[in-house]
Amino acid sequence: MQCSLIADGLAVLYYYILHLLLTILRFASAVSIFNLHLLFLFSICICCFYFTVCICCFYFAVCTCCFYFTVCICLLLHQSVELKSE
Repeated sequence: MQCSLIADGLAVLYYYILHLLLTILRFASAVSIFNLHLLFLFSICICCFYFTVCICCFYFAVCTCCFYFTVCICLLLHQSVELKSE
């Protein structure tokens, strides 16, 4: 299965929206880091948009539908935690 440019563009938009959501949630005092981690355990394949389970946390996921590698959403969480700890 070939991945189209439209799929890649939508995936980039998807990750920007998730990053914005994560930034908002990071500043919400009622949400713990553990709950955020559970929230972002799943990823979406940027090739076929099939839901994949993140291999926590090697920063990538393998789609079980088309076996395309995608960036794990947990990477955004770890970047956020690292920035907060500095």
